[in-house]
Amino acid sequence: KWNSLFLSDGLMRRRLPEGRIEDRIVAALADDLNTPGVIAALHAIANEAKKSDQSAADLMASMQFLGILDKTNPKANETFGSILQRGEHPALNLLEGRLDELYKVAKRSKDFSNVDSLKNGLLDAGVEVQISRFGVNLVATPDFDPSKLEALK
Repeated sequence: KWNSLFLSDGLMRRRLPEGRIEDRIVAALADDLNTPGVIAALHAIANEAKKSDQSAADLMASMQFLGILDKTNPKANETFGSILQRGEHPALNLLEGRLDELYKVAKRSKDFSNVDSLKNGLLDAGVEVQISRFGVNLVATPDFDPSKLEALK
């Protein structure tokens, strides 16, 4: 649940304030390694993270502290939508920013034709497109074909 929050809402790609390890996590650990208490605290913090960037940053810091969110771990990379693989394809970063701007304009104008066109091109290139209130997140799928991105630039 907590991992999908970072993927589905784009929090992994979003610039967040500096997070701190939540006191609830530390208190549960200090209580004879109260694992159910830690899990309950993570659920509560995840609910708060949907409403607050600071809570999202605190959730991320707490998860990193617990070792369940490690962006440099190959297994975590697999879990979090090929984050390291995306670094090999800088065009995705450019297109993500472009799609984000197009989406902001489309929300105001109510004309989503440019968003739909770019999104369809990305899907055709094997890119999963995630759009949420936190912004746009592009994730390379196993079918990712970077050569198809040239036409979208």
